[in-house]
Amino acid sequence: MLIFWSFFGWEAIACLAPEFHRPEHDIIRATSGAVVIVGVLYFGIALAVVGTHSYSTGEQMADQAMNNASLAQVMSNTVGINGAIITAFIALIICLGTTNAFVASISRLAYSLAHEKVAPSWLDHINED
Repeated sequence: MLIFWSFFGWEAIACLAPEFHRPEHDIIRATSGAVVIVGVLYFGIALAVVGTHSYSTGEQMADQAMNNASLAQVMSNTVGINGAIITAFIALIICLGTTNAFVASISRLAYSLAHEKVAPSWLDHINED
């Protein structure tokens, strides 16, 4: 699930281009950085899950083996309970970041649609405060 939320939603940031001071520079830099960071993390997580044989069922039922493949469980088995707690906290931050990007971009999308007369006109307002 963490891998899904890490990649899901970062394309929505493009709707926020007008909010950047220098969108032609900042969006490219932010997107490139996010792709590199998330790509490295994705590869590391995949390597850790495969390397720890988390998906091997052995004597377990298939659904039990899938539960053991959670990243927090992998970290707990590898570095202890503190690793699992830290991993769960990082996963929470990632999910909140993705949700924040979606909420911000949805408001800008609603404004853009209203400005183009596709959505109700009361959405065509930006608070300048």
